[in-house]
Amino acid sequence: MTITHENNIGNWPQKRKEALETDAAYYFTGKPCSHGHTVLRTVQQGICTGCRSDKWRGQVNPVPHVSSRKGVLNPRVPRPEGYLSRIDAKSQGIAEYFIGKPCLRGHIAKRYVLNGRCVECYQPKVQHKDYLSRDDADAQGLPTFFTGKVCSHGHLSPRATVNGRCVECAAAKAKQYKIEQYQREELKRIHGLNKPTGPQPFNMPGYGSLHPKHQEVAQKMRASGSNIFEICKVIKKSYFLVNNYLAQN
Repeated sequence: MTITHENNIGNWPQKRKEALETDAAYYFTGKPCSHGHTVLRTVQQGICTGCRSDKWRGQVNPVPHVSSRKGVLNPRVPRPEGYLSRIDAKSQGIAEYFIGKPCLRGHIAKRYVLNGRCVECYQPKVQHKDYLSRDDADAQGLPTFFTGKVCSHGHLSPRATVNGRCVECAAAKAKQYKIEQYQREELKRIHGLNKPTGPQPFNMPGYGSLHPKHQEVAQKMRASGSNIFEICKVIKKSYFLVNNYLAQN
């Protein structure tokens, strides 16, 4: 059954609670909705049938109406000039649409149908006078290229073609590494940590020596005729260390 403003309004319940008890589909309060419709409302959602019909037909009521909630004159805001919804633009094959609402940056401009983004926000930027893409620099064999954009540290400088890193950042990092390396070397020099470390040849000058107790055991075992492998097994030292000591004594 089609619901209109005058169709059997008095036969419906006046409250939503009564309509729920009687299993009615609509109810009528006699009060206008926020858009000025004094018509039936649906029991399931409490929606004005007049507003629902206007929404389905895509109609807009520019006539001022009285809000049932605030009781003040609340004129319906008309659509802006040049209004075109995204759905209509897509159906007509147009690349842009306009709804008259500002974007996140405050631009009241057209938007792209493809992604809904503001046209003003995504306008192509003017390239820097010294602009040189990475592909062009690679083709010309140049070590650096320039995009005109700042790096993550705020440097407006060329970038290396090999890895795309900022030249100023690389120079600052190299300088900092040299400073830290100098500080480490100074600490080693002050605390005496510049002695060679790790495995070294047995005949290298300054190589470590056996403990006096181990030296005494090695001398006694060599005098008794023991070979070097037996000596290493007893004192639990490396072959090169024991051989170096025995060769020098």
